[in-house]
Amino acid sequence: MRALFIFTLFVCGCSFAQSKKELRLQLEKANQKTDSLNRALAETKNNFQKKSDSLQVVIDETQKRLNAQYQFSKTQEESITKCTSRNASLRSENEQLKESLRQTQNKSTTKTKKEATDPFSSGGGKGNGNTYGIGNDNGEGGSGTGPGSSLKKRESIKSRVLIVKPDFSEIKVQTSCKIVFTIYISPEGKIVSQPICNKTLSTTKDEALIKKVADKLMLDAQYNKSDASVNEKISISIML
Repeated sequence: MRALFIFTLFVCGCSFAQSKKELRLQLEKANQKTDSLNRALAETKNNFQKKSDSLQVVIDETQKRLNAQYQFSKTQEESITKCTSRNASLRSENEQLKESLRQTQNKSTTKTKKEATDPFSSGGGKGNGNTYGIGNDNGEGGSGTGPGSSLKKRESIKSRVLIVKPDFSEIKVQTSCKIVFTIYISPEGKIVSQPICNKTLSTTKDEALIKKVADKLMLDAQYNKSDASVNEKISISIML
């Protein structure tokens, strides 16, 4: 009986030892799996951290680019606003200049048309001699060569009017000018001597031009007839 008990205890001890050994092996395997899982977890965590850091770098760079773009856009907007204001100001100044130029051109065109229609200035001065003469410009009349007469008789003499005006359109000039001549007119209305240029009142010193105009004037000009019995001295102004 005692031997059976001892055998039973032996068998139980062997079984316990075997179970303990198996448990130890299972525990070691479980520890190995745990270690493997811990390593995998650590590696996964490390990968996630790297990805998180990389993503943060991208976010920071994107934020910097957005800030730079915002500043650039703001600067552009300010520049556009300034340019728009400046353009409006320049446009206003340009309109004013155009209007001023238009008025100047209108005045110039009116003056040019007026001068082109009639190159001969009007107005006149009277002679201070014994003969009564009037001019087509503000020049002074010369001394008459005929016999003296009373004021009443001088007033009865007709004013000299240029009825046939020479055409000076063929005479080309680079700059507009005025030539003032002193001329002697016969009672029949013809110029009897070469016109004399009054260089003080004229605005050109071109001798060739002056001679062309003088020749044309003497050849083609015709005044009205006068009751005077002598040649009359008058001044005439021609615009070219």
